[in-house]
Amino acid sequence: MGLRNESGFSMIELLVAMVVIALGLLSISALFPLGSRARMRGEGITKAIELAQQRMEQLVELGYDSLDNLGDGCDSKVIRAYKVKWCISTLKWGPGTYDALKIVTDTVTYITPGGGYRKVGLTTYVSPKISGGR
Repeated sequence: MGLRNESGFSMIELLVAMVVIALGLLSISALFPLGSRARMRGEGITKAIELAQQRMEQLVELGYDSLDNLGDGCDSKVIRAYKVKWCISTLKWGPGTYDALKIVTDTVTYITPGGGYRKVGLTTYVSPKISGGR
């Protein structure tokens, strides 16, 4: 009797290979929801920063005198699922007309994909225009 040359995989080897491949594919597929959640979180942060920046630019463009006419205090509005809140306060350090700054704070609150709340905030200072050689 001669030895037969058997090439190829046995049924057990094929079954083990299929199980290893299936486990690899399952572990990779578990990453897709994580990637989707991270993308949604990034979109939320980006949109919140964009809304805060837009509102901050609108307030700063008003200038010191217009902000002074608005007085100190807070206001807010809801844009889609984002709550934009801005506050104006005065920082005075002397008796002169130009011894003050307006502090403008802008905060955007939004709901995360997990159902929690996050905040993004910006703060800037606006000074009065100095005229008359001073």
